[in-house]
Amino acid sequence: MNFLILFLAELAMGLVLWGQLKKGSLRPFPDIAIAYLMYLELVLYLQVDGIINYEYLSSYSSFAFYKDYPVISGLLFLYSGFLSLTKTKSGEIIDYKSILYGINIPQSAIFAFAILTYLLLAVYLLMANLGIIWKNNEYMLMSGVEAMNYHGPAVKLLCQSMGPLSLAISAFVFLLYFKGKQTYLIFVPAWVFRFLFILGGHSRIAALMTAIGMAIALIFGKRGLAMVLAILSLLAFAQALQGRSHTYHGLSQIPHVIPYAYEELTTNADQLAGNSAEGIFVSAETLHYLPHFDTPYIWLSFSPLTSTLDNFAAVNDKSQIGLNIYTPMSAIEESASFGVFFFILYFGTQFYVSKLINAKIDKSPNALLIGLNVIILTGFLQQFAYPIRNVFRLYTYPLIVSYFL
Repeated sequence: MNFLILFLAELAMGLVLWGQLKKGSLRPFPDIAIAYLMYLELVLYLQVDGIINYEYLSSYSSFAFYKDYPVISGLLFLYSGFLSLTKTKSGEIIDYKSILYGINIPQSAIFAFAILTYLLLAVYLLMANLGIIWKNNEYMLMSGVEAMNYHGPAVKLLCQSMGPLSLAISAFVFLLYFKGKQTYLIFVPAWVFRFLFILGGHSRIAALMTAIGMAIALIFGKRGLAMVLAILSLLAFAQALQGRSHTYHGLSQIPHVIPYAYEELTTNADQLAGNSAEGIFVSAETLHYLPHFDTPYIWLSFSPLTSTLDNFAAVNDKSQIGLNIYTPMSAIEESASFGVFFFILYFGTQFYVSKLINAKIDKSPNALLIGLNVIILTGFLQQFAYPIRNVFRLYTYPLIVSYFL
């Protein structure tokens, strides 16, 4: 019976995706988003049918998704149909390679970003506790403000900027490289340092750094290099999941990257599958667990401002409700818990901004609009496992920018 539900759900969503591709060139959002829903459906089925056993579920899940599997499958299909409405039929084929190749980054801008990059990294290292960076026994410690010798809002903002900075460096390195610009070499030392730092900290951002390169390589038709980067992304992702369960973290753990990745891909392959789609299990709790949140927390969850300006951190410490200390609520679950108005606000904004940007892409495809579309996709992917505060600004920022385009 479960396999029949899987087959029908995947077939239905596959037909939706096929219809999307018939409308025009592949878009990150909603096309890749619908493909991701199909992946969530598959992993959910694997757990429900006992093919995998994702052990971390026991720390937060009610396991109600076993009996709710048909309902969740139906909701995933309905969501895919909802997303399909954000893309209209367009006869124009988008040449992503030409768009990326046509990006003209002035030399002054490249050098300015390089100076900013190395300045931020230098300040970070000067303020960091290098002993903790080298070796510590608390997961995520080395990437937070606790690893710094100094504290305060500015230092916290510096720590928070490291993740986005790493992804931006990746975009610069690979874009410049595939365009044949030797200036990519300027960023290579910074890229290597951040990649190794993140690997040592057992964070999945390392996989994103190489995945960015993989996507750009595919667009430029470099399939061989894209395959290499895809393998690196898989290894980085696998070692992060295995490494976080071990005692030590830090740059000293780099030699364990390959052994950890091998162990995760072989002995713990079912844990890798479950973790890669953990958001479906987190969001599945929505059907049975809708806690009450304080009003300040609800409103500030939709704020596009930083915590330094709206003081969300203090409200979050007091009012956030998670499934456990390491598993926050998903944006799906929070939007349902907040009430009908906020549920409509959340998904209405997601729908409106994606519809608006896709319409602009139809009229005049360019790198900035495609980038905004990717940002929306990022918010969509994160919404299954992270709170509204983490993802809603990934809709509001593109919305604000789109009004000027």
